[in-house]
Amino acid sequence: MASSHVLISCGSFNPITVMHLRMFELARHHLKTKKGINVEKGVISPTNDCYALIKPSLSPATHRLAMIRLALRDVDANWIVCDDWETKQNEWIRTLPALRHYSGVYGNNLKLLCGADLLESFLIPNLWSDEHIEEILRDFGIVAIPRPGSNPWKLLYDSSKSHIFQQHINQIVLLEEDRQVNISSTMVRDAVKDGKPIEHLVHPSVEKYIRDKGLYKY
Repeated sequence: MASSHVLISCGSFNPITVMHLRMFELARHHLKTKKGINVEKGVISPTNDCYALIKPSLSPATHRLAMIRLALRDVDANWIVCDDWETKQNEWIRTLPALRHYSGVYGNNLKLLCGADLLESFLIPNLWSDEHIEEILRDFGIVAIPRPGSNPWKLLYDSSKSHIFQQHINQIVLLEEDRQVNISSTMVRDAVKDGKPIEHLVHPSVEKYIRDKGLYKY
């Protein structure tokens, strides 16, 4: 019998895009067909408002949560849920503490779903400790989708952290590159600011919410 897992995506979701939800679908399909792993649930965990100290463009969690729930309703993805635990904390929560918390909520078969740029961020000095990287890989695992121009294979086999990646290589799943992966929240914010259409970037209810609330105009 195939094992069941939970995919979790942590991030700003400022705002959620069509690609965020597509990543869940791509990962679920890949794990089922290539690895024999059933994904029973997907979890979206938007970051705390305190992250605005690092990223001033961050919209309040009330807006980001509302847009996530609207997007989930638009696509009728009843296997994906939005968890607001991070937003309710008194501080910004780093990825590993969030994963530790969610493993207590959703069980131990938890995998971090992300863009391959998160893997690349492991190389940024003083951003991640080796201990945190090892625990994330060892205890949870990562499912990542490459972005155009990225080379995650080089990262895994020929980088300053390759020795860590190689120890836990079976815990890293790289999805095939998808043409929609180029869609980002930054692209949405820039388009709104420039008065350009965004219907191809976000779900219909999210577009309406952004317009109605006047988000990302400045």
